[in-house]
Amino acid sequence: MFHQFNNITGRLIGSSHVQPYYPIGVQPLNKYDSPKIVFQDSTVKPVKVASPRHSSSSASGLYSAIRKKQELFQKKDGLPVHIKGGPMDRALFGLTFALCGIGMIFSVHTLYVLSYPKKP
Repeated sequence: MFHQFNNITGRLIGSSHVQPYYPIGVQPLNKYDSPKIVFQDSTVKPVKVASPRHSSSSASGLYSAIRKKQELFQKKDGLPVHIKGGPMDRALFGLTFALCGIGMIFSVHTLYVLSYPKKP
């Protein structure tokens, strides 16, 4: 079943048109006609897209910072990605490793305590 928009109620209703069941044929789109844009009312204006040439300095600075990070992490120096960031990455990796070890020790300790409870 095909539907159409009812302007009075503002809802979709069943369509009584038979054209979708019997299409006339395939017609190529005209390349030179731009699509018609319909706005809600005359106060709504289209969004203006700024040219990339007129970007702000903070955006270009951010772009260059991202580019430097990409070059750093894509450099083939044999280091794993989680250590390529320098000493801070090494410190965080060591801290994570230590916390995992401590958690493993406490897990084994908890299992031991629960397996052999104290006798009253």
